[in-house]
Amino acid sequence: MTWTFTDDVDAGPGPAADQHGGAVGGPPEPVWLIAANVVLWRRYGELGRELCPGTKAYRGGAQVYVVDTYPGTGHQQLTTVGHGRHTGHWITVDTGTRHLHTFRAQMVYATGRADSVRRPGPRHP
Repeated sequence: MTWTFTDDVDAGPGPAADQHGGAVGGPPEPVWLIAANVVLWRRYGELGRELCPGTKAYRGGAQVYVVDTYPGTGHQQLTTVGHGRHTGHWITVDTGTRHLHTFRAQMVYATGRADSVRRPGPRHP
């Protein structure tokens, strides 16, 4: 028996799939997420006498998406995805709910946001 190139090519029945099960090259599937805004000014310092714009990771007023919570702490900490303050790249940060407001459900279409949500993290097997 002789080997040919077509012996190694997998001609599966459907289109190729990426690691998340979506079709490669097609439009991303929309995902429902909880969106929130970062507070414009937050209190810090001794007895909260000073004001600081936004948080260390996000600018004030930035829109972020909630992707996970910590139920053991009464949901006071949330894992959020949004544009970083300094780089503008998508970052994932644990943020206190006291620094977020205007929670709402929102359909997300952009691949950068949806991919970062679908990637399993260390807490998700």
